[in-house]
Amino acid sequence: MKTIFCFLFLTIILGCRKGDFNIPFTDQTIFKNAQYIRVPYYTYKDNSNGKTYTFHGTSRDLINFSSSGKITQVIPYDYYDTISNYPVFVWEKTGSKNVMIAIFNDRISIDYEKQQIKNLNAIVWAWNTGMSTGKEGAVSFNNGCDVINGVIQYNMPPTPLKNSSDYILAIWAWDADAKQIAYSSREIPFTVDQ
Repeated sequence: MKTIFCFLFLTIILGCRKGDFNIPFTDQTIFKNAQYIRVPYYTYKDNSNGKTYTFHGTSRDLINFSSSGKITQVIPYDYYDTISNYPVFVWEKTGSKNVMIAIFNDRISIDYEKQQIKNLNAIVWAWNTGMSTGKEGAVSFNNGCDVINGVIQYNMPPTPLKNSSDYILAIWAWDADAKQIAYSSREIPFTVDQ
Protein backbone atom coordinates (compact mmCIF):
# COMPACT_ATOMS: atom_id res chain seq x y z
CA MET A 1 0.00 0.00 0.00
CA LYS A 2 2.86 2.41 0.87
CA THR A 3 4.51 1.66 -2.47
CA ILE A 4 1.33 2.46 -4.41
CA PHE A 5 0.82 5.69 -2.43
CA CYS A 6 4.45 6.80 -3.03
CA PHE A 7 4.15 6.00 -6.75
CA LEU A 8 0.89 7.98 -7.06
CA PHE A 9 2.30 10.88 -5.03
CA LEU A 10 5.44 11.09 -7.19
CA THR A 11 3.41 10.73 -10.39
CA ILE A 12 1.15 13.60 -9.37
CA ILE A 13 3.98 15.84 -8.17
CA LEU A 14 6.26 15.19 -11.15
CA GLY A 15 3.37 15.41 -13.59
CA CYS A 16 2.42 18.91 -12.42
CA ARG A 17 4.55 20.99 -14.72
CA LYS A 18 5.40 24.31 -13.16
CA GLY A 19 8.13 25.27 -15.53
CA ASP A 20 11.71 24.34 -16.08
CA PHE A 21 13.16 27.40 -14.36
CA ASN A 22 14.33 27.52 -10.79
CA ILE A 23 11.35 29.12 -9.02
CA PRO A 24 10.66 31.38 -7.19
CA PHE A 25 11.12 34.42 -9.33
CA THR A 26 12.21 37.45 -7.36
CA ASP A 27 10.37 40.67 -6.72
CA GLN A 28 13.32 42.67 -8.01
CA THR A 29 13.53 44.50 -11.28
CA ILE A 30 16.09 42.93 -13.58
CA PHE A 31 18.33 45.97 -13.26
CA LYS A 32 18.84 47.41 -9.77
CA ASN A 33 17.58 50.89 -8.91
CA ALA A 34 15.36 50.98 -12.00
CA GLN A 35 11.72 52.01 -11.91
CA TYR A 36 9.36 49.04 -12.13
CA ILE A 37 7.76 48.41 -15.55
CA ARG A 38 4.31 46.88 -15.19
CA VAL A 39 2.86 44.45 -17.70
CA PRO A 40 -0.95 44.60 -17.55
CA TYR A 41 -3.51 41.85 -17.98
CA TYR A 42 -4.54 41.61 -21.64
CA THR A 43 -5.85 39.19 -24.26
CA TYR A 44 -4.88 38.81 -27.90
CA LYS A 45 -5.90 36.64 -30.82
CA ASP A 46 -3.16 34.73 -32.62
CA ASN A 47 -3.91 34.90 -36.35
CA SER A 48 -1.77 31.84 -37.08
CA ASN A 49 -4.04 29.47 -35.10
CA GLY A 50 -7.19 31.54 -34.41
CA LYS A 51 -6.95 31.07 -30.62
CA THR A 52 -7.35 33.84 -28.05
CA TYR A 53 -4.71 33.99 -25.30
CA THR A 54 -4.59 35.77 -21.96
CA PHE A 55 -1.37 37.17 -20.58
CA HIS A 56 -1.48 38.26 -16.95
CA GLY A 57 1.98 39.84 -17.01
CA THR A 58 2.56 41.44 -13.63
CA SER A 59 -1.15 42.17 -13.00
CA ARG A 60 -1.35 39.46 -10.33
CA ASP A 61 1.68 40.77 -8.46
CA LEU A 62 0.99 42.30 -5.08
CA ILE A 63 2.44 45.82 -5.13
CA ASN A 64 2.88 47.86 -1.96
CA PHE A 65 3.23 51.64 -2.13
CA SER A 66 4.64 54.23 0.27
CA SER A 67 2.49 57.18 1.38
CA SER A 68 4.12 59.24 -1.40
CA GLY A 69 3.00 56.71 -4.04
CA LYS A 70 6.42 55.13 -4.67
CA ILE A 71 6.55 51.33 -5.01
CA THR A 72 8.09 49.85 -1.87
CA GLN A 73 7.61 46.13 -2.49
CA VAL A 74 6.57 43.78 -5.30
CA ILE A 75 5.53 40.23 -4.50
CA PRO A 76 5.43 38.28 -7.78
CA TYR A 77 2.59 35.90 -8.50
CA ASP A 78 4.07 32.45 -9.06
CA TYR A 79 2.30 31.49 -12.30
CA TYR A 80 3.15 30.68 -15.90
CA ASP A 81 0.74 31.95 -18.54
CA THR A 82 0.37 29.80 -21.63
CA ILE A 83 0.62 31.89 -24.77
CA SER A 84 1.11 31.30 -28.50
CA ASN A 85 4.38 30.92 -30.37
CA TYR A 86 3.61 34.27 -32.08
CA PRO A 87 2.75 36.32 -28.98
CA VAL A 88 1.82 39.95 -28.54
CA PHE A 89 3.40 41.91 -25.68
CA VAL A 90 1.92 44.94 -23.94
CA TRP A 91 3.51 46.97 -21.13
CA GLU A 92 3.16 50.29 -19.37
CA LYS A 93 4.90 52.94 -21.46
CA THR A 94 8.05 54.41 -19.94
CA GLY A 95 8.39 57.50 -22.14
CA SER A 96 11.96 56.49 -22.91
CA LYS A 97 13.29 56.71 -26.46
CA ASN A 98 15.45 53.62 -25.87
CA VAL A 99 13.41 50.55 -24.91
CA MET A 100 14.30 46.87 -25.26
CA ILE A 101 12.09 43.81 -24.84
CA ALA A 102 13.56 40.32 -25.01
CA ILE A 103 12.62 36.69 -24.63
CA PHE A 104 15.11 34.43 -22.85
CA ASN A 105 15.32 30.63 -22.74
CA ASP A 106 17.06 30.73 -19.34
CA ARG A 107 17.08 32.85 -16.19
CA ILE A 108 18.66 36.27 -16.71
CA SER A 109 22.14 36.86 -15.33
CA ILE A 110 23.17 40.49 -14.75
CA ASP A 111 26.52 42.18 -14.17
CA TYR A 112 25.19 44.87 -11.82
CA GLU A 113 28.33 47.00 -11.86
CA LYS A 114 28.28 47.33 -15.65
CA GLN A 115 24.45 47.14 -15.88
CA GLN A 116 24.77 44.50 -18.58
CA ILE A 117 23.24 41.13 -19.27
CA LYS A 118 25.90 38.44 -18.90
CA ASN A 119 24.08 35.58 -20.65
CA LEU A 120 23.27 37.19 -24.01
CA ASN A 121 23.20 33.71 -25.57
CA ALA A 122 19.99 33.03 -23.61
CA ILE A 123 18.14 35.70 -25.62
CA VAL A 124 16.15 34.11 -28.46
CA TRP A 125 14.07 37.10 -29.63
CA ALA A 126 14.26 40.87 -29.19
CA TRP A 127 12.61 44.15 -30.16
CA ASN A 128 13.80 47.69 -29.53
CA THR A 129 12.59 51.20 -30.29
CA GLY A 130 15.15 51.54 -33.09
CA MET A 131 13.25 49.02 -35.21
CA SER A 132 10.83 50.32 -37.83
CA THR A 133 7.84 48.26 -36.65
CA GLY A 134 5.99 48.13 -33.34
CA LYS A 135 5.88 50.91 -30.77
CA GLU A 136 6.79 51.37 -27.16
CA GLY A 137 4.12 49.76 -25.03
CA ALA A 138 2.89 47.18 -27.57
CA VAL A 139 4.63 44.90 -30.04
CA SER A 140 3.73 41.70 -31.82
CA PHE A 141 6.23 38.90 -32.14
CA ASN A 142 6.65 39.63 -35.86
CA ASN A 143 7.83 43.18 -35.01
CA GLY A 144 10.98 41.74 -33.44
CA CYS A 145 13.86 39.56 -34.59
CA ASP A 146 15.62 36.34 -33.67
CA VAL A 147 18.76 36.65 -31.58
CA ILE A 148 21.51 34.14 -32.33
CA ASN A 149 24.61 33.98 -30.11
CA GLY A 150 23.72 37.37 -28.63
CA VAL A 151 23.36 39.10 -32.02
CA ILE A 152 20.02 40.45 -33.30
CA GLN A 153 19.24 39.05 -36.76
CA TYR A 154 17.68 42.13 -38.40
CA ASN A 155 17.44 40.74 -41.94
CA MET A 156 15.17 37.76 -41.31
CA PRO A 157 11.69 37.18 -39.89
CA PRO A 158 11.57 35.73 -36.37
CA THR A 159 11.38 31.98 -35.86
CA PRO A 160 8.24 30.98 -33.90
CA LEU A 161 8.78 30.09 -30.26
CA LYS A 162 8.94 26.33 -29.60
CA ASN A 163 5.71 24.65 -28.52
CA SER A 164 5.53 23.42 -24.90
CA SER A 165 8.68 25.41 -24.00
CA ASP A 166 9.25 27.82 -21.13
CA TYR A 167 10.63 31.32 -21.64
CA ILE A 168 11.21 34.54 -19.72
CA LEU A 169 10.04 37.95 -20.87
CA ALA A 170 12.03 41.03 -19.86
CA ILE A 171 11.65 44.74 -20.63
CA TRP A 172 14.06 47.56 -19.85
CA ALA A 173 14.66 51.16 -20.91
CA TRP A 174 17.49 53.65 -20.67
CA ASP A 175 17.49 57.22 -19.35
CA ALA A 176 17.34 60.24 -21.70
CA ASP A 177 21.11 60.07 -22.30
CA ALA A 178 20.97 56.29 -22.98
CA LYS A 179 23.68 55.75 -20.35
CA GLN A 180 21.82 54.20 -17.40
CA ILE A 181 18.97 51.70 -17.21
CA ALA A 182 16.11 53.80 -15.78
CA TYR A 183 13.20 51.32 -16.10
CA SER A 184 13.00 47.56 -15.82
CA SER A 185 10.49 44.76 -15.48
CA ARG A 186 11.05 41.71 -13.36
CA GLU A 187 11.55 38.31 -15.01
CA ILE A 188 8.14 37.21 -16.31
CA PRO A 189 7.94 33.47 -17.07
CA PHE A 190 5.57 31.98 -19.62
CA THR A 191 4.95 28.73 -21.48
CA VAL A 192 4.21 28.35 -25.17
CA ASP A 193 1.02 26.47 -26.11
CA GLN A 194 1.23 22.95 -27.52
